[in-house]
Amino acid sequence: MPPIPPRTYSRLAILALAGASSVLLAGCGIMSTSSAPATTTSSTPAKTPETLAPPSGPVWPYAEATEPPQMQRVDSAGACAFAEYALRFIPEDLAKGRSQRLEEHSSKDCEICSDWITSIRYTRQGLLWSRGNEVRQATLTRSDELQDYSSGWACDFSVDIGPGESRGIDDPSTERIPALTGAASVYVQHEEEGWKLIDIRYGDEDE
Repeated sequence: MPPIPPRTYSRLAILALAGASSVLLAGCGIMSTSSAPATTTSSTPAKTPETLAPPSGPVWPYAEATEPPQMQRVDSAGACAFAEYALRFIPEDLAKGRSQRLEEHSSKDCEICSDWITSIRYTRQGLLWSRGNEVRQATLTRSDELQDYSSGWACDFSVDIGPGESRGIDDPSTERIPALTGAASVYVQHEEEGWKLIDIRYGDEDE
């Protein structure tokens, strides 16, 4: 199989990048240490950063993702069992503000993993929330060994993913992501510590 192509960000990346970038920009403004002269036209104290109220209702009203026993295998079956597990636990952990699984299972080459972990940190701080993107169905359609990674695999799935939404503290409105019935490709590698995620591509991303 050819090397993994450059990614075009979309779908779950919106949850990581859209809300997180607005939070980051807001944080830069709040934490600015510019040496420019300060104006003294008002004695109003600096505004305390606020937190963002999440929508009402359960955070994750779906089944929780559980680690499949096939993940113990170091072959295509183990790779794709882990790949499906990653598809399922990432939106759950984004909603719940949990980063342990992503930190444990992210390859050093997984750039989007770092963005997701940043989003989760903002969620815990009350600066960002995300909901939905439940993987309602994932059916493995193909697996290939990766050219550039030892013990690396690409696992292709036919997926049915529910709609999602997210919002950062400075976003003017909620970012809504439509449901997807299509394809997802998950790139993984087995390292000494176990399976690691390299990247995920969805069917609504440019090839």
